[in-house]
Amino acid sequence: MDMIRVVSPPHCKKGPARCSGCREAAQTKKICHIHVYTTESEEFRPLIQMEIRGIPGFYEYEIIEVFESPNEAIEYARENSIDDIDLSMGR
Repeated sequence: MDMIRVVSPPHCKKGPARCSGCREAAQTKKICHIHVYTTESEEFRPLIQMEIRGIPGFYEYEIIEVFESPNEAIEYARENSIDDIDLSMGR
């Protein structure tokens, strides 16, 4: 499931509790094309809290592309048929 969201791109697998780079990265939000997985896997992926098909939960995601501006993200979404766009900074 592909969407455009404002997220904090992870720095590495260790996470902010064990890595100063991850702590710093967690303070920065970027507009990203993310692919959200609705099934669990054994690969390390960050989690995002959201509701999918009416089911709230934490879902694994992967960052596909990072954008410098909302206009760039919207144009990319249009070119790639991505309809699920949320550019609010509240995540």
